[in-house]
Amino acid sequence: MIKIPGLGLGPYGQWFTRHETWAEQAGPWIDYLARSSYMLQQGRFIADIAYFYGEDNNITALFGEKLPAILKAIIMILVNADALVNLLSVNNGFITTPSGMSYKILVLDPNSRYMSLPVLRR
Repeated sequence: MIKIPGLGLGPYGQWFTRHETWAEQAGPWIDYLARSSYMLQQGRFIADIAYFYGEDNNITALFGEKLPAILKAIIMILVNADALVNLLSVNNGFITTPSGMSYKILVLDPNSRYMSLPVLRR
């Protein structure tokens, strides 16, 4: 059941529904978000590292308070098991995605202690 108006999700945001007290005034802001999202999708994100945080960890539990040291200095993407198994492949020595993104390195999070067989095989 949705609590009206709006339910806070702590530091991770809030539910975004028509029941917000400011919903009727949100049109220009939503238009701005839509346009910004569209413009950002026209470019290509560049990162050298794909960071696999593991199957036995929750990303918000791992990085809710503090990012790992490697994330502070380098631009990278966070990868889950599904992406690792179903999306990533190796092409010409680079880890690539179907959309053409490529990464030089796959980092395994030191907090991850277990891998399923499909992830390990990949």
